[in-house]
Amino acid sequence: MEFVPPIKPSRLVASLLLFGCFLVGIRETRSPIALASRHGAPWPFWVVLPSTAAASAQDGSAPELFLGIYLTGVPAVEIVSAGPLPRGGADDAWERLAPVLPEPLRRWQPDVLLKASPAAVNDEPPPVACADWLEGRGRGFRLLKELLRDVRARDGERLRLDWELSRVPPKNIASAFKPPFRIAEKFYADALSPAFWTPAAGAPLLAEVLNASDSPGLAARVTKVLRLKGIDVVNLGNTSSAAPRTVVYDRDGRIGNARKVQDALDDPDSRVVTQLWERPWLDVSLVLR
Repeated sequence: MEFVPPIKPSRLVASLLLFGCFLVGIRETRSPIALASRHGAPWPFWVVLPSTAAASAQDGSAPELFLGIYLTGVPAVEIVSAGPLPRGGADDAWERLAPVLPEPLRRWQPDVLLKASPAAVNDEPPPVACADWLEGRGRGFRLLKELLRDVRARDGERLRLDWELSRVPPKNIASAFKPPFRIAEKFYADALSPAFWTPAAGAPLLAEVLNASDSPGLAARVTKVLRLKGIDVVNLGNTSSAAPRTVVYDRDGRIGNARKVQDALDDPDSRVVTQLWERPWLDVSLVLR
């Protein structure tokens, strides 16, 4: 009698998941996100980041809503704060936001809303915390859990989004605070451009270095390193920050400049986030921890 080895549970789960994805995929081949992916168009979705229990009890803070922009052709994701979640929900937020969005993005009203877990809320700037959560859910066992949930719910649109987001390299997940109203239209248009992800060419990169750590003289030491690597540091000093890690702030809507400073700093634990100034006099603010 021939011995048949037992099927491993992990292999059985993977097989069932692939079969479920196949069945749902057949139904969703003409879904909006599938069409956007085939044409390389940007695809919007929502992410809700819960407020901390302390903040909610103190001032009734609503959860923060983020507009996710999946750039299908890159692939890359931009997470942009849309402010507190309105009482009317994400549909109300879209009505307020749509007028400043470029046409390729405005044509698709988001119909997928991802809810971050309370564990995602920490002392990081909210856009950074949201981006970290999104990166973590697209990897390993957490991704498998999300895909299984999507298959069970027969939610083909979210299944396709979760699968697409799992393909995005961590370096291609960017985050941003809500842009000032006067420059919001330009920011969203620039965010869809490949130039957004690359450093400006032919112009000096202007930066400031601010020390929020307990280490005296850190800003001066880091300034020397950055200048040796071609970064023009035009201001240095001290500041305060609740963030537990070093944060590189993009000030003019070109996150490639902030990535260049991050690479020169050589601190893999640091984070990059866009926080625009209406009239920027430099490209990047580096806040050290």
